[in-house]
Amino acid sequence: MAERFSLPVATTFRCQDYIDNAHPNYGGVIGIAPLPELRRKVREEVDLLITVGSRFGEMTTQGYTLIDSPVPQMRFVHVHPGPEELGHVYAPDLSIVSSPANFLRAMLAQPTVQVADDDWISGFRADFEAFLKPTEVAGDLNMGEVIRHVSENLPNDTVYANGAGNYSVWLHRFHAHREYRTQLAPTSGSMGYSVPAAIAAKLENRNRTVVSVAGDGCFLMTSQEMATAKQYGLAIIYLVVNNGMYGTIRMHQERNHPGRVISTELQNPDFVTYANSFGIPGETVTRTDQFRDALSRAQASEDGYLIELQVDPEALTPTQSLSAARAGRAGNKGLTMIVEERIYSLNIGAVPLYLKQYEEEGLAIQRSILGRMVGYFSTEIGPLHQIVHLWAYKDLQERAERRARLTADPRWKEYALKTRDLQISQENKILIPAPFSPWANDDPALDLANNT
Repeated sequence: MAERFSLPVATTFRCQDYIDNAHPNYGGVIGIAPLPELRRKVREEVDLLITVGSRFGEMTTQGYTLIDSPVPQMRFVHVHPGPEELGHVYAPDLSIVSSPANFLRAMLAQPTVQVADDDWISGFRADFEAFLKPTEVAGDLNMGEVIRHVSENLPNDTVYANGAGNYSVWLHRFHAHREYRTQLAPTSGSMGYSVPAAIAAKLENRNRTVVSVAGDGCFLMTSQEMATAKQYGLAIIYLVVNNGMYGTIRMHQERNHPGRVISTELQNPDFVTYANSFGIPGETVTRTDQFRDALSRAQASEDGYLIELQVDPEALTPTQSLSAARAGRAGNKGLTMIVEERIYSLNIGAVPLYLKQYEEEGLAIQRSILGRMVGYFSTEIGPLHQIVHLWAYKDLQERAERRARLTADPRWKEYALKTRDLQISQENKILIPAPFSPWANDDPALDLANNT
């Protein structure tokens, strides 16, 4: 369907394997810490959103900030087999009760029409490919490099199982799924999922490579099931990412309660010796350049193989260190959002006309340039005949740049002339999130992803 109608495709949380990630129309996943440019394009540029088979939860909507509610900012088609899901979160322009398979078959029977511009699609793809490149992180072992090597060297039908935690960000970002049903991961954010899921996958697919990816804390919750794997002769590759702590919980503590860390450090066993006790060989890797040969030995083992990956605790995510998380909250530094409140006082009785003109002409212009509208209101109690709207920006510099673009836009100039006589006065405020506000988090999508 993507090829037939020239459509870019993005997958939703834990559904990265629903399309070959090497397909030229694929632009990434909207889930754990997704590609920022993909979020921006969905938020600001998309004028038609077709969602097939997906519900709209916190992860898919990035905390309900990606799409305006209840009426989306773009034309919206929702396809789902459960009628109770349609309109449950967002009001579609077109609701279709159908299984994804039936819908896609029906669409493929339609005449071919090019919906999206080729350059726009290629932009999605270029952004995704750039996002796959490993970032620089603290320590001698770079998990981005590790996952890229795994992704490029194991068979395309390899099954990857992971639980919940910051470590899973590395897998979700740097691995490109090539075949359907190669991703096993919990949508509930439950830890300990990886090892049992890998065992089930290997039992059903003995000829396929199966990899269990787990953080040290996540692994220890169900690692005793290696006994089951050994009992049934399941040669699973276990990648244990050991940073000596519950990384996600530690991140929240550092962000929200700097200097008050409690119960997140781990006194880990020797993971290789632990695996040996089940009759499973393994080794410890402390540098990126050691991993290539370790993976080769893991592939050759008929008894399964455990690779303990000792990473620097500072390497919290591909883009943030532990120290940065701590400093970002201390003194309310490192904020990634400000909100501008704009209040327009109008002539008596002018609010309905102003809102009508804005919805018909001004709204699309501002959304395409300013980006993230937090809310748009008219007053009912207190000072009347007022319009209040809120816009979110990363910082004052971004606000200045976007406002300058808006002011210079000829469409906006023409629209502003039409509404100028309706306005009496204007008041602006810049709001900064308090330390306990959700908007003060450095990466709210990551917080939601790891809500264990």
